[in-house]
Amino acid sequence: MVSDYIKLLEWQKCANKTELNNKSTLHCLSYCCTHHWHEGAGNMMSPLTLCQRQQVTPLQYDWVVLNVHANSNKWDIVESLFTKKDWLGRTTVSSHIPMETLLWRLSELSASKQMLATCLNKIQNSEDRLRLAQKYKVHSVVIETLAKQKDRLALTNYKMTLNPQSEEYFLTENTLRDASIKWKN
Repeated sequence: MVSDYIKLLEWQKCANKTELNNKSTLHCLSYCCTHHWHEGAGNMMSPLTLCQRQQVTPLQYDWVVLNVHANSNKWDIVESLFTKKDWLGRTTVSSHIPMETLLWRLSELSASKQMLATCLNKIQNSEDRLRLAQKYKVHSVVIETLAKQKDRLALTNYKMTLNPQSEEYFLTENTLRDASIKWKN
């Protein structure tokens, strides 16, 4: 621990920024993410270099990057950090932050419904996905999940909670009319 603190003090001295003196590693990481995000991994001020030198965990890194860039409205960086394309072109979510915590924080930071939907669709358990989609009002995921569960009654009841003439309302109506779905009720 002492060795890590000495490394941090040496890094702060080399950085020569008075606002970083006697600050925590995560505060320094936040500074690097804000001011030196595009620096290469070998550069001293690069967030990745700081993480390697100070043994910042992937969870801590994800959390700091999420908060720094979301608060700066740099959603493209947040999205590129947490969403990846697989070799079939599908979007997947990859984060060291537990999914429920990530959803909560994204919602708190006013992330787009599309980003929330991408994260929600990563949840395997359909009951958890449905509960969280309703909690964060991601209607497309609620409608899709209820359709996969073939629960016409629940989808009809959900439609009644939606604003008539809204996009979600029409999506629900079209889903209920879909002849390819064999409803269970």
